[in-house]
Amino acid sequence: MVLFDVQQRKVVQELETPPIKFVHWTDSHVALIGKDVVIIANNNLEQQTLVRELNIKSGAWDDNGVFIYNTSNHLKYCLPNGDTGIIRTLDVPVYIAYVKGNKIYCVDRECRIRIIAVDTTEYVFKLALYQQKFNQVLKMVKESNLIGQSIIAYLQKKGHPKVALHFVREPKVRFNLALECGNLEIALECAKEVDDKDCWNRLATEALRQGNHQVVEMAYQRTRNFEKLSFLYLINGNIRNLRKMLAIAEKRDDVFGRFHNALYLGDVHERIRMLESAGQIPLAIATAVNHGLHEVAQALSKSTNEDEILSYIKKDASLLFPPIPVSRNRDNWPLLSVSKPVFESPFGLATEVGTTAEEEACWNVEDDIIIDEDGQPLDSTLTLDDSLEDRVDEPNQWNDYELEFGTDVKLTNEGYFVPPTAGTPAWHHWSSSPLAADHLAAGSITTALDLLNKQISVVNFAPLKQLVMMHVMSSRVLVGGLNGVPPLSFALQQRLEVAKSWPVLPITLPPLIERLKLGYSATTAGKFSEAIAHFQHVLHSVPFLVVDSRQDANQVKELIAQ
Repeated sequence: MVLFDVQQRKVVQELETPPIKFVHWTDSHVALIGKDVVIIANNNLEQQTLVRELNIKSGAWDDNGVFIYNTSNHLKYCLPNGDTGIIRTLDVPVYIAYVKGNKIYCVDRECRIRIIAVDTTEYVFKLALYQQKFNQVLKMVKESNLIGQSIIAYLQKKGHPKVALHFVREPKVRFNLALECGNLEIALECAKEVDDKDCWNRLATEALRQGNHQVVEMAYQRTRNFEKLSFLYLINGNIRNLRKMLAIAEKRDDVFGRFHNALYLGDVHERIRMLESAGQIPLAIATAVNHGLHEVAQALSKSTNEDEILSYIKKDASLLFPPIPVSRNRDNWPLLSVSKPVFESPFGLATEVGTTAEEEACWNVEDDIIIDEDGQPLDSTLTLDDSLEDRVDEPNQWNDYELEFGTDVKLTNEGYFVPPTAGTPAWHHWSSSPLAADHLAAGSITTALDLLNKQISVVNFAPLKQLVMMHVMSSRVLVGGLNGVPPLSFALQQRLEVAKSWPVLPITLPPLIERLKLGYSATTAGKFSEAIAHFQHVLHSVPFLVVDSRQDANQVKELIAQ
């Protein structure tokens, strides 16, 4: 196929296609119909999509810019992005002449005019989604009956799980869609309804990724994941609940859990008691000696040869104590609040996740949550501090110990949250400079060396390696932040008040002049090797020197000439 300009009498564009029978134009697209192919191209004859079908009879564009075509048995549609589908089946073969609204005007083989009424909801919905006309999509979701697995699968495939959420009422499917789009409110609501261990684990993973440690805490309690729950309390500085986890591990006869919680708390006496109860007397004595508890070590060594144990203890052993938390992390990670998407408010998602008065009381900051053997909250108001001494000898009472949830975990949807967009680094525009030094400051070593080769014909870059690395490393400064967080990188700029300022360079003219004088002095004193080193440093540094005035440029020329 050839696009020919009649006025200029020349071929504008060519498109390689199979044999074509019909061509249908619109304002922005063209459809090429062959025996078993439909090609959609733009007005410049640039192919956008290709659909292969058997026995294509005819086709036409509708008012929305969707191409309608038919085979012997089916009436189908094709969107500009290549999505296709079946509109309806046909009793007899027809030939489409015109499409208007939801009516297709066509002719059958007996030359009789037929008007076929069709339901355009599906492809109009897909077209609006493709064109990002979300107001129209929203209206169709509310007024049309589009619920079906095919629509849900289509929305997931096209990256619109938030829209698919409004079609689904089945809790498990709704939970999967909520996790896919990161909606913790709906995911939490569905997880409570499904109450499946796998759902709680997946919810905990997603909530941890978003920094919502309150939902993570609830999910760990529901799944009885005591190891991760203890570690969560440790990193949040929740020492009170960590002590309760130690008591729970003791009542559950969990030796490893008891030892780990004692390590997290730095409770040496508890570690010694645990090792003693587990029959590890030598380890208990070694722990006591390393932490300066010699009286305890002597009491334990009555039934053991203490001298033999002490011979294995290093004199330079250091104490193992966890750092004391400066402040307890009570809040979730901060999120940037932006305007709510068009799909949220009309569906009632701006309200809080449904909680009863009993649930609200359980999630209060001052109240505690108690876990039973199945990981379910209990209504007991007994605290660990009041019950530990009284119930330490009673069997099967570990479920009466409370765990405090920190702050209120009610999830409200007062705004839609997205992470902030990263800004443009200061060194981004440095690579547009014609100077090699600016390219090195930007970290673009390859382009800097290419400039030196083109400007002054440098071939051997080995003598310049030290200067190159000095420019790369001296253009930025790293500032440390929180533990476990990468340091922040800041550019060293000449003028901070200017949006696009050039970098501060390590080589300037005055030090080179002084270095030249040192070379002269070394020559006068007969230290020729030292003088050669000074002169070579000056010559190697000049290609990276940046001056601001013609006078400085003349001084550089004199510097080289001398």
